[in-house]
Amino acid sequence: MPLILQTVFLYNYAHTMGNTASWLFSRLVAPDSAQQLAERAQVAVATPWALGLTAWARALLQPMARHPVTTLAEWVAALPVLLTCICAAAASLGPIIR
Repeated sequence: MPLILQTVFLYNYAHTMGNTASWLFSRLVAPDSAQQLAERAQVAVATPWALGLTAWARALLQPMARHPVTTLAEWVAALPVLLTCICAAAASLGPIIR
């Protein structure tokens, strides 16, 4: 299950530490109820133009996630080909009007 993070200043260290990493900590680490979510969640950071994460952003976010932290573009690229084909076929049908 992807947990998609949308940040404002992803390439700013202070913003990533103060807003993104602290939010992720409060959802996946701090509460007792976070265990179940943390085990299933795959953190995917939405980046502009499919840019990669900086090394320090990955280093800040990774300790709070059980699965590797990726960008949304990397996560979508790793989807199985079958799922991609099903989505493409569904999109080609267009809206169904009855």
